[in-house]
Amino acid sequence: MKNNVFELRNIHKKFKDGTVALKNINIQFKASTFTALIGPSGSGKSTLIRLLNSLETPTEGDILYLGESILNPKYDMIKHRTEVGMVFQSFNLFPNLSVLDNINLAQTNVLKKSKSEATETSLKLLETFGLLEKAYQYPNQLSGGQKQRIAIVRSLAMNPKVMLFDEPTSALDPEMVGEVLSVMKTLKNQHMTIILVTHEMEFARLFADEIVVMDQGEIIEVNEPEVLFSNPKSERTKTFLKRIFERP
Repeated sequence: MKNNVFELRNIHKKFKDGTVALKNINIQFKASTFTALIGPSGSGKSTLIRLLNSLETPTEGDILYLGESILNPKYDMIKHRTEVGMVFQSFNLFPNLSVLDNINLAQTNVLKKSKSEATETSLKLLETFGLLEKAYQYPNQLSGGQKQRIAIVRSLAMNPKVMLFDEPTSALDPEMVGEVLSVMKTLKNQHMTIILVTHEMEFARLFADEIVVMDQGEIIEVNEPEVLFSNPKSERTKTFLKRIFERP
């Protein structure tokens, strides 16, 4: 049985304006497993994934990473964020730095690598993902798909144990989506633990090990892709999938 990387226990999240984002969330994310979070916009998917990197804090409940509560005031959050990489909808690259310097920055500042060590890691990763020729270019010289792939490489340079993706293709033109999804396929083949918030249903069906369906701040169904897409148990899941797949 695979070990749990994350475990969420009785999580509730209420924002200051009174919005209830998450209700009674209990779920485990297993090591070396690709989990996709799907559901309508506003269902709580992004809030849930942001909790895992402590970008949001739950109102109630506990979050365990490798058996340790990340809500403990003594918890080493800097170490946590090196082990749990996160890629957002926006690329968050520094426009005044080259691609190579963007990737080197956290390695030298957080991991305390020398510039030559960081550069060696960065160039190897860029080569692996077909981006070596972009090393000395600047973000404004890149396409959206290239920027997002660079953002992923920057996270991978920290040698994370887990990668979180919050709708990484939503800001991209359709023809660039495949570039980013191909990187995630590679990570899956390397047995990286991946948690992905996505609206790319076909990708989730083909490549995820487990699908989590959310609606109105709750987890309404968890299952393997083929079972969930062919025979969903929840009426809310059936309605959501019908709406998605009947789009013109």
